This record gives sequence, structure tokens and C-alpha cells, in this order.
Amino acid sequence: MPEICYYHIQQADFVTALARLLEDMLSQQKRCFIWLENLADAQNISEKLWTFEDDAFIPHGVIGQSAHDANQPVLFSDQRENVNVAQVLILPHQLDWDGPDEFTQICRLFDGRNPDRLVLMRQNWQKDKQAGHKLSYWQQDNSGAWLVKSRANAETEAKA
Repeated sequence: MPEICYYHIQQADFVTALARLLEDMLSQQKRCFIWLENLADAQNISEKLWTFEDDAFIPHGVIGQSAHDANQPVLFSDQRENVNVAQVLILPHQLDWDGPDEFTQICRLFDGRNPDRLVLMRQNWQKDKQAGHKLSYWQQDNSGAWLVKSRANAETEAKA
């Protein structure tokens, strides 16, 4: 059962917050699969990632745009196949995953400045907690770095 991490955007725009999360994951040698509803969104975010900071580089690709999808450390896709054999699934906004359960970590990235999304994520937290998932809740500090603020069901993994 994958750990589910809730990332509450408060300080930065979505792309910058995602970039910080991807930097953290890549520094831990974790491959990431970002599932979006359509490729237009994926392409838009991809273009912004290439230019979000002058001195930053986040290697990534969009499904179907190269012959090297399987080699991408970060892959955007509108399909459910984990082509790049990622350990981490990132779900932007309020998307739910009903695809294969092959990830060790699922990250729900959401804008907490949107009251409807905040309510939905609180409901998802309760649902995921009752299902027995190991959970963590992250917020941004003033610099945009991610800090863990809460955990739930951590004992579930220790007993297994």
C-alpha cells in the first residue's frame, strides 16, 4: 500500500511548487510519473518547467514526444501506464487515481488557497486514513520549501 503525501501549496504558483517537489524527489533518486487529464496541460507545465529558474534543471518529458519515455526521470502523461517505472505518482489538483497500485508513494499536490480544493483534500485525507494508508501532510515555508506538518497511520507500516 503506497504512502500518500498531501502537498498544500500556499506560497508559490503551481509550477514552482511542483518544481520544488520534483527537485526533492530527484535528489532522493526517485522517478516520478505525473498524471494529468490531458496532454495540453502536460505540455504547458513542461514548457514552464524548462524556464522556471535560470539555474535550475529538472529533466523531464511528456509521453509520446520522444522515443525515450521509459528513460525519463520525470514523465508527464494522460495515460495510466507507468512507462518510466516511477516510484512516485504525482496527482495535481484534485485528480483521483484508479490505475495500477505499483507506486510506493502518491503525492496529492493542491492549491490550499482554493477553499473547494481544501475541503476535498480534507475529505480525501479522512478516506485515505480510514483505508489504512500511511499519510503525511506537507506545507510550504516562506521560501517555498516543503516541510512535513503531520503524519497519520505511521504505525501501520511498523507493524507489517
